[in-house]
Amino acid sequence: MKHLYLNLKRFDVPVEYGGVNRLAPVAEWGGCIVSRTQEALRAYDPAEVEFVQYLPEAHLLGAAAALAAAVWNRLHARRVMKNLNRMLDAAMAGIFLERDFDESLLSAVESRFAHYLAANAVSAQKLQHSYRT
Repeated sequence: MKHLYLNLKRFDVPVEYGGVNRLAPVAEWGGCIVSRTQEALRAYDPAEVEFVQYLPEAHLLGAAAALAAAVWNRLHARRVMKNLNRMLDAAMAGIFLERDFDESLLSAVESRFAHYLAANAVSAQKLQHSYRT
């Protein structure tokens, strides 16, 4: 396993104060660092690489908030994919039932997909009925 350690203490000081920070305003620096490193770390297998960042203490809350947002986004995406997969399984088994979906931006795709599957299930039932008669 590889171990990567990144010490970013004092890297948050803006250029105008003699530092090297050209990345983001000081108040947003911790969150920006975490967001960008999370994106870059997707290229590595977590079983093979341990990555540790040392941030200035003043930026820990912003960094934690950015990390929490990244984790929440991944968990939400996983939940949406599980729901879509469940809906597809039900439709393929011919037992799909349309449920109530909220119309928030995050569930709009689920709702549209549910309407499509419901219409498709009705069409399949009509087709089966026409074959029987």
